[in-house]
Formats: sequence, C-alpha cells, structure tokens
Amino acid sequence: SFELFEREAKVLSQLRHAGVPRYHATIEEPPGTFNLVMGYVPGEDLRTLTARRRLSQLELRDVLIRALEVLDYLHTRTPAVIHRDLKPSNILVTADGHVKVVDFGTATLLQPERLATTSAAPLTPAYASPEQLTGRPVSTASDQYSLGLVLYELLTGAAPFGDRPSLLAAIERAMAGTTTVAPDAAITEQAAASRQASLGRLRRVLSQDLGTIVRKATAPDEAARYA
Repeated sequence: SFELFEREAKVLSQLRHAGVPRYHATIEEPPGTFNLVMGYVPGEDLRTLTARRRLSQLELRDVLIRALEVLDYLHTRTPAVIHRDLKPSNILVTADGHVKVVDFGTATLLQPERLATTSAAPLTPAYASPEQLTGRPVSTASDQYSLGLVLYELLTGAAPFGDRPSLLAAIERAMAGTTTVAPDAAITEQAAASRQASLGRLRRVLSQDLGTIVRKATAPDEAARYA
C-alpha cells in the first residue's frame, strides 16, 4: 500500500550505515507511480549465494556477524528501527563480503519511551516471530528471532520447522510455543558437505556454543531471548 511505501521512505531517510542502502529520493514517474531511488547493491541474497557457493561455517558465521552489526545499528538508534521482515532474501552480500540489509517496507520506528509497538505489518510466515504471528507487540527481540531462524537455516541447511509453513501452520506453531529442532540434530550429510565440513564435526560444533546461541535467539518467549 502507499502507506507502507511512505513508511519505508521515512525510515530509510533517517538511516546512515554502510550496511543499509542509501536512500536518495522519492520520485513520481510516471504520474501516479511512486519510486524510491536507492543506492545500488551489486550482491546476491543469502539463499542464492549459499546455493551457488560452498560457504564454510566460518564464512557463514562472518556473514551473520555483519548482519548483526547492521541490526545493532538499527536497534540502538533513537528512535530504534524494527525491520520486521528479516529473511535470506533481504540480506545481500557483495562480492567483497559486505553485508547489506534491504527492504524496509515493513519497518517501524520504536520511540525511546516504549519497549514494543503494536502496529501491524505484512510478514513472512517462515521467519516471523511468535509475537508477530499472534498479533502481540513486537520489539527488537522480534528481529532477533527472525535472524536466529536465518542463522539456523544457513548452518543446518534445513528449515527450522520442517517444510516452509503456511500462515495457518505458523500461527499454530506460535500459539503452541513450538521450539526448533536442535540444530545439531537437523544437520544432514548433504548439508555438512555443502558447508565444507564432515557431518560429525558440524554436529559437534552445533551442539556447543553456536547451537546454544541459535536456540536462545529463537526462544518462543521473547523475554528468554538475548537482551
């Protein structure tokens, strides 16, 4: 809708970070059709990149660290920005390894005196947080949950809740407080090979700190996630 378009322009006009494409202007061309003029990102989204290249666990970790740096910038601004639609297709990686977070059409500004916002927005069921799916207030913890699911998928090669859910299935999962399968249990021989590691080694890695981080970031209860 035009309301979402206006919101995206407002959010982008306030952002100054290397990990966010630069907003230049809003133009009406042709008449009645509005366009955002943005800096061009010569990169691939995470899903395309991982399908095309065998990224090691170290490379995947570094990509997510850079994405977290962008998220930290968004969340610690005044007012904070909640993206609300983090997923592999909205995280681009350039040829020289820079990470750009894109598509702020669902983003919202969180005023300093508030911890959460109840404004509604479209969502992607496979990556939406339980609070988004059930209509509860969203916060920076909601973005953390979505990025945790992205990290889970990149590390294991598996969808966190099996096949990509319909909206109804995702809502049922959220209402039930369903947790992800343990990352070390989800990894397959094929996924391990595509990540340049043996199945046993990757399972050991994911059973330790990295797996713990993923599970905490994707806790159904937002209060149980990282502060």
